Amino acid sequence: MHVLIERIQDRLDQMWDEGLPEEVEQLVDTYGWVGPLTEAIGYREFMPGPDGQKPKLDKIRRAILTHTIGFVMSQSQEFGDMIPVRWARSPEHAVELGRWVIEQWQSNGLQASRTFRYPYTLDGKPREQRMH
Repeated sequence: MHVLIERIQDRLDQMWDEGLPEEVEQLVDTYGWVGPLTEAIGYREFMPGPDGQKPKLDKIRRAILTHTIGFVMSQSQEFGDMIPVRWARSPEHAVELGRWVIEQWQSNGLQASRTFRYPYTLDGKPREQRMH
């Protein structure tokens, strides 16, 4: 879990460096505080409080990080032992995994199911396929 939290932090740093606060300001100036801006993690944390005061940027960053980690934790509990996450070992492996997913969708539609099994073991060897 520690690696995942580091990845979340790195992604937040990247988004911040690429102008997340300015993006939110532009969106609010254009559309106001409506719809996804009031609900989406990474945007809603910028909303002014009941007193109309904008939160301080360091508080916003901490809130985004906390809410994102909470969301990830709830997802891991929600999906539990469903389709396991597999990180690609290389760009080539990512392409291979992507092609496999597309083939599944094209052949029979990938169903969210506790009986679905990823076709490779953790070390990348083909898994014995079973019919469920």
